[in-house]
Amino acid sequence: MPVSGVEISIIESATGASYPGAITNDTGAYNIINLPLGKYSLSFKRQGFKQYNRNGVTVSAAQQAKVDIMLLVGGSSETVTVTANAAVV
Repeated sequence: MPVSGVEISIIESATGASYPGAITNDTGAYNIINLPLGKYSLSFKRQGFKQYNRNGVTVSAAQQAKVDIMLLVGGSSETVTVTANAAVV
């Protein structure tokens, strides 16, 4: 089931620089554009769900990285962290 209103934060792994994120829409979709090439960590947060962190997302030239996640019901103090590369679509 799609979750709207999920706040997505982005941090470049090599520099620690943060970039403007996004908020999911009514269908759970989001779009983040114009990121420099590199590896990123994404954080997904919404009240009533466990925070989900995805590390190692690579952004390459002329490519879209698709990162689908599943939020688990729980307190905001609980976190799920996954370290993996996103599939190229």
